[in-house]
Amino acid sequence: MSKMQKKQDIIDHAFELFYDQGFNTGVDAIMADTGISKRTLYKYFPSKEVLIAELVEHYRVNVIPLLRAEVERVSPDPKGRLIALFDVRQAKFTEGCFRGCFAVSAKLEYACRNAQIEAASEAMMADMNGLMRAFCEMTGHPDPDTLTAQAMVLFNGAVVAAQASRSAKPFDTAKGILRVLLSFPLP
Repeated sequence: MSKMQKKQDIIDHAFELFYDQGFNTGVDAIMADTGISKRTLYKYFPSKEVLIAELVEHYRVNVIPLLRAEVERVSPDPKGRLIALFDVRQAKFTEGCFRGCFAVSAKLEYACRNAQIEAASEAMMADMNGLMRAFCEMTGHPDPDTLTAQAMVLFNGAVVAAQASRSAKPFDTAKGILRVLLSFPLP
């Protein structure tokens, strides 16, 4: 196994564990069933926090392009992509996947305690905001900046409410509010 493959194996395994079990997951659990020693883990990642920062970056570079592609598939019409973004995320909850945003979870867990994790999380949030902004611009709304801020609050609120209620229904409410915002643009 190449060095890059070992590192990727650690990333893939640790990502799933942290996403499912939270950031209190210990190094022994991360290494279980991988055949990779602690020594090898620490060779690539000098600390658990360095690993988590890398996982947030892994999440960012993979999720944003996949999300964009799925939204474009769901809505070939650019004007419908903002609502489609909510539809795509709602579909995951409807399928029973109640995972939230890995980057937001990491930022909240390590707030004011690890600058590297916070920076990686903020990069993800900036990319998500950029994606939301692009979709808001496509609607033709006269104030895409305000619409982006509103849509981000609705989107993040729907994610948290769906996680808490273990229901995809909060997305219906968020999309209803978003449709009102789209039909009554600011003066």
